[in-house]
Amino acid sequence: SVINAPYGLGQWMVSESDIVPSDLTNYQYDLDAANDLLDEAGWGYQSDGSTEWTGPEDGYRHNASGEELELGWLGTQSDYSDILANYLNPSMEAVGVNFTARQAGFDQLLQNYYYAYQLDESERDYTMYNLASSYTEVYDPYYTFHSDFLGTTYNPYQFEDSPANPAVDDFTEQAGHGFSWIVDNDSADDEAAANDYGLTVDEITEKMRRLSPDQTDQFLEYWEGLSLRLNRLVPIIPLYSNEYYHFANERVEGFELTGFWDWQQDIVDWEIVE
Repeated sequence: SVINAPYGLGQWMVSESDIVPSDLTNYQYDLDAANDLLDEAGWGYQSDGSTEWTGPEDGYRHNASGEELELGWLGTQSDYSDILANYLNPSMEAVGVNFTARQAGFDQLLQNYYYAYQLDESERDYTMYNLASSYTEVYDPYYTFHSDFLGTTYNPYQFEDSPANPAVDDFTEQAGHGFSWIVDNDSADDEAAANDYGLTVDEITEKMRRLSPDQTDQFLEYWEGLSLRLNRLVPIIPLYSNEYYHFANERVEGFELTGFWDWQQDIVDWEIVE
Protein backbone atom coordinates (compact mmCIF):
# COMPACT_ATOMS: atom_id res chain seq x y z
CA SER A 1 0.00 0.00 0.00
CA VAL A 2 1.17 3.53 -0.78
CA ILE A 3 1.94 5.65 2.30
CA ASN A 4 2.86 9.31 2.82
CA ALA A 5 4.86 9.21 6.06
CA PRO A 6 7.40 6.80 7.54
CA TYR A 7 5.22 4.19 9.21
CA GLY A 8 4.19 0.59 8.69
CA LEU A 9 0.62 -0.66 8.33
CA GLY A 10 1.24 -3.22 11.07
CA GLN A 11 1.92 -0.61 13.76
CA TRP A 12 -0.83 -0.29 16.37
CA MET A 13 -0.86 3.50 16.04
CA VAL A 14 -2.17 3.30 12.48
CA SER A 15 -5.25 1.31 13.47
CA GLU A 16 -5.94 3.62 16.44
CA SER A 17 -5.44 6.96 14.68
CA ASP A 18 -8.17 9.17 13.23
CA ILE A 19 -5.53 11.46 11.70
CA VAL A 20 -3.02 9.16 10.01
CA PRO A 21 -3.24 8.60 7.12
CA SER A 22 -6.42 10.59 6.39
CA ASP A 23 -4.98 14.04 7.21
CA LEU A 24 -1.61 13.56 5.54
CA THR A 25 -0.81 15.23 2.24
CA ASN A 26 -1.25 12.59 -0.43
CA TYR A 27 1.65 13.31 -2.76
CA GLN A 28 0.94 12.65 -6.43
CA TYR A 29 3.12 12.31 -9.50
CA ASP A 30 3.04 15.88 -10.84
CA LEU A 31 5.73 17.28 -13.15
CA ASP A 32 4.15 20.75 -13.15
CA ALA A 33 4.33 20.91 -9.36
CA ALA A 34 7.93 19.66 -9.49
CA ASN A 35 8.86 22.41 -11.92
CA ASP A 36 7.23 25.03 -9.70
CA LEU A 37 9.13 23.79 -6.62
CA LEU A 38 12.45 23.78 -8.46
CA ASP A 39 11.80 27.35 -9.64
CA GLU A 40 11.01 28.41 -6.06
CA ALA A 41 14.19 26.72 -4.85
CA GLY A 42 16.28 28.91 -7.16
CA TRP A 43 16.94 26.44 -9.98
CA GLY A 44 15.05 28.39 -12.62
CA TYR A 45 17.86 29.43 -14.96
CA GLN A 46 19.85 28.29 -17.93
CA SER A 47 23.63 27.90 -17.80
CA ASP A 48 24.29 31.68 -17.81
CA GLY A 49 22.51 32.01 -14.46
CA SER A 50 20.12 34.70 -15.71
CA THR A 51 18.09 33.39 -18.65
CA GLU A 52 14.88 31.71 -17.53
CA TRP A 53 14.73 27.93 -17.90
CA THR A 54 11.52 27.10 -19.73
CA GLY A 55 11.83 23.39 -20.44
CA PRO A 56 14.16 20.48 -21.18
CA GLU A 57 14.94 21.95 -24.59
CA ASP A 58 16.97 24.56 -22.63
CA GLY A 59 19.24 21.85 -21.24
CA TYR A 60 19.64 21.30 -17.51
CA ARG A 61 18.54 23.68 -14.79
CA HIS A 62 21.03 26.03 -13.12
CA ASN A 63 20.92 28.48 -10.23
CA ALA A 64 21.83 32.17 -10.34
CA SER A 65 25.49 31.25 -9.80
CA GLY A 66 25.47 29.09 -12.90
CA GLU A 67 25.70 25.81 -10.96
CA GLU A 68 24.04 22.88 -12.68
CA LEU A 69 21.35 20.88 -10.87
CA GLU A 70 22.74 17.37 -10.56
CA LEU A 71 21.42 14.37 -8.63
CA GLY A 72 22.87 10.91 -8.34
CA TRP A 73 20.80 7.87 -7.34
CA LEU A 74 22.28 4.57 -6.21
CA GLY A 75 19.82 1.70 -6.13
CA THR A 76 19.92 -1.94 -5.28
CA GLN A 77 20.28 -4.57 -7.97
CA SER A 78 16.65 -5.62 -7.94
CA ASP A 79 13.47 -5.66 -9.96
CA TYR A 80 12.12 -2.91 -7.74
CA SER A 81 15.04 -0.63 -8.60
CA ASP A 82 14.44 -1.36 -12.27
CA ILE A 83 10.87 -0.12 -11.85
CA LEU A 84 12.04 3.03 -10.04
CA ALA A 85 14.61 3.76 -12.74
CA ASN A 86 11.90 3.59 -15.41
CA TYR A 87 10.08 6.40 -13.58
CA LEU A 88 13.02 8.45 -12.36
CA ASN A 89 15.10 8.75 -15.52
CA PRO A 90 12.48 10.30 -17.84
CA SER A 91 10.91 12.34 -15.03
CA MET A 92 14.19 13.96 -14.01
CA GLU A 93 14.97 14.69 -17.64
CA ALA A 94 11.57 16.35 -18.06
CA VAL A 95 12.14 18.78 -15.18
CA GLY A 96 15.71 19.64 -16.14
CA VAL A 97 17.74 17.63 -13.64
CA ASN A 98 21.06 16.13 -14.71
CA PHE A 99 20.28 12.75 -13.21
CA THR A 100 22.65 9.80 -12.86
CA ALA A 101 21.14 6.43 -12.01
CA ARG A 102 23.19 3.41 -11.04
CA GLN A 103 22.53 0.07 -9.39
CA ALA A 104 25.12 -1.70 -7.26
CA GLY A 105 25.55 -4.45 -4.72
CA PHE A 106 24.00 -4.00 -1.31
CA ASP A 107 27.36 -3.59 0.47
CA GLN A 108 28.34 -0.72 -1.80
CA LEU A 109 24.96 0.93 -1.39
CA LEU A 110 25.18 0.78 2.42
CA GLN A 111 28.72 2.16 2.37
CA ASN A 112 27.51 5.20 0.44
CA TYR A 113 24.28 5.55 2.41
CA TYR A 114 25.89 5.55 5.85
CA TYR A 115 29.22 7.28 5.19
CA ALA A 116 28.73 9.67 2.25
CA TYR A 117 28.08 12.51 4.74
CA GLN A 118 31.78 12.39 5.60
CA LEU A 119 32.67 13.48 2.07
CA ASP A 120 32.75 17.00 0.74
CA GLU A 121 29.73 17.74 -1.45
CA SER A 122 32.00 17.95 -4.48
CA GLU A 123 33.13 14.35 -3.81
CA ARG A 124 29.66 12.85 -3.40
CA ASP A 125 28.37 10.90 -6.38
CA TYR A 126 25.00 9.96 -4.87
CA THR A 127 22.44 11.76 -2.76
CA MET A 128 19.47 9.41 -3.32
CA TYR A 129 19.08 5.77 -2.30
CA ASN A 130 16.22 3.31 -2.11
CA LEU A 131 16.10 1.07 0.93
CA ALA A 132 13.54 -0.66 3.11
CA SER A 133 13.06 -0.30 6.86
CA SER A 134 11.64 -2.84 9.28
CA TYR A 135 9.90 -1.61 12.41
CA THR A 136 9.83 -3.31 15.77
CA GLU A 137 7.12 -3.31 18.43
CA VAL A 138 9.14 -0.71 20.37
CA TYR A 139 9.01 2.36 18.12
CA ASP A 140 11.61 5.01 18.95
CA PRO A 141 12.28 7.49 16.10
CA TYR A 142 14.72 9.45 18.24
CA TYR A 143 17.71 7.53 16.90
CA THR A 144 16.66 8.05 13.29
CA PHE A 145 15.68 11.72 13.12
CA HIS A 146 17.05 13.60 16.13
CA SER A 147 19.73 16.22 15.51
CA ASP A 148 21.80 14.78 18.38
CA PHE A 149 23.02 12.33 15.75
CA LEU A 150 24.06 14.78 13.07
CA GLY A 151 27.48 13.73 11.84
CA THR A 152 26.90 10.07 12.71
CA THR A 153 25.58 7.03 10.87
CA TYR A 154 22.46 7.06 13.08
CA ASN A 155 21.20 10.07 11.12
CA PRO A 156 22.41 9.26 7.59
CA TYR A 157 20.03 11.86 6.13
CA GLN A 158 21.90 14.56 8.11
CA PHE A 159 18.45 15.96 8.82
CA GLU A 160 17.78 18.60 11.48
CA ASP A 161 14.48 19.93 12.76
CA SER A 162 15.20 21.45 16.16
CA PRO A 163 13.97 24.48 18.15
CA ALA A 164 17.27 26.20 17.36
CA ASN A 165 17.01 25.37 13.67
CA PRO A 166 13.44 24.46 12.69
CA ALA A 167 13.23 23.04 9.18
CA VAL A 168 10.06 25.04 8.51
CA ASP A 169 8.84 28.25 10.12
CA ASP A 170 5.20 28.30 9.01
CA PHE A 171 3.97 24.91 10.13
CA THR A 172 0.27 24.84 11.01
CA GLU A 173 -0.58 21.20 10.31
CA GLN A 174 -0.44 20.21 14.00
CA ALA A 175 -2.99 22.87 15.00
CA GLY A 176 -6.69 22.10 14.93
CA HIS A 177 -6.36 18.43 15.84
CA GLY A 178 -7.14 18.82 19.52
CA PHE A 179 -3.73 17.60 20.66
CA SER A 180 -3.40 18.01 24.40
CA TRP A 181 0.07 19.47 23.96
CA ILE A 182 -1.09 22.29 21.67
CA VAL A 183 -1.64 25.26 23.97
CA ASP A 184 -2.07 28.98 23.52
CA ASN A 185 1.02 31.01 22.63
CA ASP A 186 0.38 33.13 25.72
CA SER A 187 1.39 30.10 27.79
CA ALA A 188 4.97 30.30 26.63
CA ASP A 189 6.24 28.96 29.93
CA ASP A 190 4.62 25.60 29.14
CA GLU A 191 7.25 23.28 27.67
CA ALA A 192 4.72 22.12 25.06
CA ALA A 193 3.64 25.64 24.10
CA ALA A 194 2.66 26.01 20.47
CA ASN A 195 4.69 28.33 18.29
CA ASP A 196 4.84 29.42 14.67
CA TYR A 197 6.75 26.31 13.64
CA GLY A 198 4.86 23.77 15.77
CA LEU A 199 6.68 21.18 17.80
CA THR A 200 9.84 20.14 15.96
CA VAL A 201 10.93 16.58 15.29
CA ASP A 202 13.57 16.91 18.02
CA GLU A 203 10.96 17.97 20.60
CA ILE A 204 8.42 15.30 19.70
CA THR A 205 10.89 12.41 19.61
CA GLU A 206 12.26 13.44 23.01
CA LYS A 207 8.76 13.56 24.50
CA MET A 208 7.78 10.19 23.05
CA ARG A 209 10.64 8.38 24.74
CA ARG A 210 9.94 9.94 28.15
CA LEU A 211 6.51 8.35 28.39
CA SER A 212 5.77 5.26 30.45
CA PRO A 213 4.41 2.15 28.68
CA ASP A 214 0.84 2.81 29.89
CA GLN A 215 0.67 6.31 28.38
CA THR A 216 -0.53 5.02 25.01
CA ASP A 217 -2.98 7.87 24.35
CA GLN A 218 -0.23 10.45 24.78
CA PHE A 219 2.17 8.38 22.69
CA LEU A 220 -0.41 8.20 19.91
CA GLU A 221 -0.80 12.00 19.92
CA TYR A 222 2.93 12.54 19.65
CA TRP A 223 3.18 9.97 16.89
CA GLU A 224 0.38 11.68 14.96
CA GLY A 225 2.09 15.05 15.38
CA LEU A 226 5.38 13.55 14.24
CA SER A 227 3.74 11.96 11.19
CA LEU A 228 2.18 15.29 10.20
CA ARG A 229 5.56 16.98 10.57
CA LEU A 230 7.50 14.40 8.57
CA ASN A 231 4.78 14.38 5.93
CA ARG A 232 5.41 18.10 5.43
CA LEU A 233 9.22 18.03 5.64
CA VAL A 234 9.77 14.75 3.75
CA PRO A 235 13.36 14.01 4.90
CA ILE A 236 12.75 10.62 3.33
CA ILE A 237 10.23 9.72 0.63
CA PRO A 238 8.06 6.80 1.76
CA LEU A 239 6.90 4.68 -1.15
CA TYR A 240 4.92 1.78 0.25
CA SER A 241 4.26 -0.46 3.21
CA ASN A 242 4.29 -4.21 2.68
CA GLU A 243 1.22 -6.26 3.47
CA TYR A 244 1.90 -9.80 4.68
CA TYR A 245 -0.59 -12.65 4.65
CA HIS A 246 -0.35 -15.79 6.77
CA PHE A 247 -2.35 -18.92 6.04
CA ALA A 248 -2.89 -22.06 8.06
CA ASN A 249 -5.02 -25.16 7.86
CA GLU A 250 -8.25 -24.81 9.82
CA ARG A 251 -7.11 -27.68 12.03
CA VAL A 252 -4.40 -25.43 13.51
CA GLU A 253 -5.58 -23.75 16.71
CA GLY A 254 -3.70 -20.91 18.42
CA PHE A 255 -2.57 -19.47 15.09
CA GLU A 256 -2.32 -15.76 15.97
CA LEU A 257 0.27 -13.85 13.95
CA THR A 258 0.88 -10.11 13.54
CA GLY A 259 3.35 -7.97 11.65
CA PHE A 260 5.70 -8.31 14.61
CA TRP A 261 4.91 -11.80 15.83
CA ASP A 262 5.82 -14.41 13.22
CA TRP A 263 5.27 -18.15 13.13
CA GLN A 264 8.70 -18.83 14.68
CA GLN A 265 7.50 -17.24 17.92
CA ASP A 266 3.90 -18.40 17.67
CA ILE A 267 4.43 -22.08 16.90
CA VAL A 268 4.81 -23.03 20.58
CA ASP A 269 1.11 -22.18 21.07
CA TRP A 270 -0.21 -24.18 18.13
CA GLU A 271 -2.29 -27.27 18.48
CA ILE A 272 -3.43 -29.64 15.75
CA VAL A 273 -7.02 -30.74 16.27
CA GLU A 274 -9.03 -33.38 14.45
